[in-house]
Amino acid sequence: MSRTIAEDIDPGRKAIDLAQRQRRDTSHWEKSLADLERQDLLAWASELAEKDLILSDPIGFREEPLRPVTITEVSKYAVRNLRFITQADVEQRLGGWHIWTSDWWRDRQQAALNSPASLRRAMEDRTS
Repeated sequence: MSRTIAEDIDPGRKAIDLAQRQRRDTSHWEKSLADLERQDLLAWASELAEKDLILSDPIGFREEPLRPVTITEVSKYAVRNLRFITQADVEQRLGGWHIWTSDWWRDRQQAALNSPASLRRAMEDRTS
């Protein structure tokens, strides 16, 4: 039986919590867990992008603290964010240019990663 990324996340959180209570250094584990969470989010967004899902009722959430979003075309939203995440990764590797430095692209990439995370929470809240 093969495990999914999501099945590794919860035990990882529990292991980190236990190790922290034992006053152990968990920084390496936390980085690994963050990478697993990122992979899980990107896989979720990729699956959503392939569904061509359009909601009958709009869903609203905060993409960033000062940017409320209300959408129905959630698959197109996922595609746009995945495209930007990929572009930001390439631009960081290239070193950026002019005022769009690698740091700027990294910050924008993180914002683009937060967007599908916010959408996912809103969709989960709607179904629960």
